[in-house]
Amino acid sequence: MFLTFFSFAVILGLLIFVHEMGHFLVARMLGVKAEEFGFGFPPRILGIVYNTKHKKWEIVRGNKALKRKNTIYSINWIPLGGFVKILGENGPGKQKEKDPRSFSSKPIWQKISILAAGVAMNFLAAALILSAGFKIGLPEAVEDSAPISENSRVHIVATAPDSPAQAMNLVAGDEIVKIVAGNEEIVVRRTSDVVNFLENRKGEEILMEVKRGDNVYRLRGVPRKDIPAGEGALGITLTRTEIVAYPLLDSLKMGFLATWTMTKAIIVALGEILH
Repeated sequence: MFLTFFSFAVILGLLIFVHEMGHFLVARMLGVKAEEFGFGFPPRILGIVYNTKHKKWEIVRGNKALKRKNTIYSINWIPLGGFVKILGENGPGKQKEKDPRSFSSKPIWQKISILAAGVAMNFLAAALILSAGFKIGLPEAVEDSAPISENSRVHIVATAPDSPAQAMNLVAGDEIVKIVAGNEEIVVRRTSDVVNFLENRKGEEILMEVKRGDNVYRLRGVPRKDIPAGEGALGITLTRTEIVAYPLLDSLKMGFLATWTMTKAIIVALGEILH
């Protein structure tokens, strides 16, 4: 439970931090002052800011409000994402209205650019992460006739109701490592390895070794002789996967395409919810 919460907090924190970095970078590019850019949420632990007069970096401590000509880069007590405080973002004040570095003094297209930069940065980060995955190699379903490698894996996609597979406690996602029956043992590399082995062992007890997450289970069951239409002897649907890596340009194209596809799906889902 703790690990799940921690993983969720880290992922959410990264999403927020990247989002705020988008606002920060575009604001700086357009000449808008960021009063503070922080990792985590206040209260502030400490920060650094460049002192233009003395031409050196200064350390600031505590959470008191500070007025500095340059951006304060801070580390804060609540380590969940980050924030950027942009001059004039809450509307024009008497001084902010006159400051050419104020958000409120900028033309509408620059304001829109700064506001949209957060989402754009999240999109870019997701696309680059997926592109890196495609370049390094990700598990991908392949034809059973594909050449075998050390990364060849066979996984259970689904189990049929009231089947021997369910009686064995097999579940979707299990990786079948090997099967044993009597004096015969096979290491599984193709879906056909499983199908052919079970075909010859109907009515006999088998031992199937499966990997589920970081755990390995040795489960016993009996492939049935009378097989319902559309099902196998155990009642499992299988797929074979390989780690597939792509050239750099193909990886970038696939990463951005996958991100765009997910983005459209999210937009459609939100539209259905809000409809």
